Amino acid sequence: MIKKYHKLAINMISRFYTTLPNVEKMPETTFDNICDKYIEMNIVHPFMEGNGRSTRIWLDLMLKRLLKKCVDWSQIDKNGLF
Repeated sequence: MIKKYHKLAINMISRFYTTLPNVEKMPETTFDNICDKYIEMNIVHPFMEGNGRSTRIWLDLMLKRLLKKCVDWSQIDKNGLF
């Protein structure tokens, strides 16, 4: 059973590192581009639990750096995101 989970973890991490370059190449010039990239990063992230905070920080940094915008996360219903 441990081998099964070990193999699953290796596959998930491997998929992350093979897909990450594609996500990195996605455009970041518009709000929609950045949102698409955020969604793809959430999909490719190897661990479903715990990636919310890190990807929201990543999204905030991209929006601030590229569009001078910021998300007010207190106004977002996190249960309705997915």
